[in-house]
Amino acid sequence: DMTPETQARMLRLLEEGTFERVGGTQTLKSQTRIMAATNRDLKDMVNEGDFREDLYYRLNAFPMYLPPLRERTEDIPGLAEFFKNRMAAHIGKQIGALIPEVIEVLQTCDWPGNVRELEHTIQRAVIACHGSQIKVSDLGLYGSRREGIALDLEINTIDQDREVVPLEDFERRYILKVLKITDWRVSGPRGAAILLGLPPTTLYSKIKKLRIKRP
Repeated sequence: DMTPETQARMLRLLEEGTFERVGGTQTLKSQTRIMAATNRDLKDMVNEGDFREDLYYRLNAFPMYLPPLRERTEDIPGLAEFFKNRMAAHIGKQIGALIPEVIEVLQTCDWPGNVRELEHTIQRAVIACHGSQIKVSDLGLYGSRREGIALDLEINTIDQDREVVPLEDFERRYILKVLKITDWRVSGPRGAAILLGLPPTTLYSKIKKLRIKRP
């Protein structure tokens, strides 16, 4: 995503170890080891003239390929447990081990957002769950590749006496719950937006639309 000018500066830093600060004129030296990551096909970008070939080979000294999460589903149970425990400790909840039905649904998702998407899903589930056990219905993964499995499992496991409310009312209650947990902080690393996996601007719009007001 770097502009051609920035690519040239990065190449100079890697080859000569020199750079100038923004707005400065003094040439400084740096001994730096660069670790670069991308989800773009840099070879194609080089062929198309969007990425410098010399910079590509400079960065490609020791390449490592990390498969997407959908190609290493065996990692999902451990990752999900880690994210669950960390989030539960953050908000002071006691949550038991993830049940097999939940793990099955998690392992059948495509996860286009990879590990970050899994983390946000588990964070929301920890907040949404009632009691000390996360259920399939707490995951909110009905748009996944295996929507049918998630829906069937939720129908089979949903409490018969659980209140059924309109979707907008449920969304309002859920956002309110998250806002209370974050002490009504919307943006930032500990804000409600990151827990809900939403841009802060989107969450502000929902708060206004649902007429949510701080007590």
